[in-house]
Amino acid sequence: MYFFDDRFLLHASAINNKKKGKTVLFGGTGGVGKKSLELYFCNQLGYRFVSDDICVLDLDGCVYPNLAPPKIYAYNIQGNPSLKKQVVGPSLLGRMQWMLRK
Repeated sequence: MYFFDDRFLLHASAINNKKKGKTVLFGGTGGVGKKSLELYFCNQLGYRFVSDDICVLDLDGCVYPNLAPPKIYAYNIQGNPSLKKQVVGPSLLGRMQWMLRK
């Protein structure tokens, strides 16, 4: 990004509404709930994941994905068994790894 005069970085999560063609950014410091809001919009309202934590924007307002998978933590899925199943997966190895890293 440092080599492009027309692009800049923003500490935010981004989701996209496919039907309306609009991208929404959630900004804020760490721990304020950007990821929880992003998960809610994607899982409950049909939005699509674009970027987690760092967004690249240009002067025309286009948002580019940072191509990193979302970092989902244990507190993001606490009390939501269907999301936990989706994140952890059905395999024993996946569940063991989640428990160790949690």
